[in-house]
Amino acid sequence: MDYQNRADRARREKVIKRGAEISSRLQAIGNIQKRTKNKDLFQDQRDKMRKELLEARKEL
Repeated sequence: MDYQNRADRARREKVIKRGAEISSRLQAIGNIQKRTKNKDLFQDQRDKMRKELLEARKEL
């Protein structure tokens, strides 16, 4: 059982770390978008990252 718990915890931590990375990238892109005149500049990348973030959260 202990091995299973460790494996679950490691997987969960990996997913949380990935989610935090994606969230920080989304925030950085959002900050850049605020300062640019072309608001749709990174919209494709943001949409793609949002989907990745949702998938990562589903794994929890």
